[in-house]
Amino acid sequence: KLDEGPDVGMLSEMDAGGRAAVISTTQLERRINMIWPGSGGAGTMDGGIWQAAKYGWDTGYTIDSILGSSGGASAAFFCLVDEALGTDQSLTTYKRVYNSYKDANVSGWSSVQGCNTTTPDDDSCWWYDQYKQALQDSRAFENV
Repeated sequence: KLDEGPDVGMLSEMDAGGRAAVISTTQLERRINMIWPGSGGAGTMDGGIWQAAKYGWDTGYTIDSILGSSGGASAAFFCLVDEALGTDQSLTTYKRVYNSYKDANVSGWSSVQGCNTTTPDDDSCWWYDQYKQALQDSRAFENV
């Protein structure tokens, strides 16, 4: 038997009855493992998956773990920051950062103090600064 719950991707494609049937047959009920890839714009939809799993299905799921890469890891990071700050139902930090990035001019960010990339990478340094700002709150630091 598996010692972990079903994948949220599988659950998101089912109707309420199908989710209930799968959840009721798992060993550890109401626990979900998430895999968030770093493909294209996937990171921007991961927050919606977080909200659906935690709040939208109204069944008290526990998000057991998140495995993310690239944009998926970034999305997981900001969801966990919002969870620590009590703003994960509305994803305040997550939305602020993604909306800022959408309109950002990242040119020159590689000169930000503390951002050390092998070759100057303005985009990475902009994200570095966002992570650094988010972790200034000790609750966020502990939760991430």
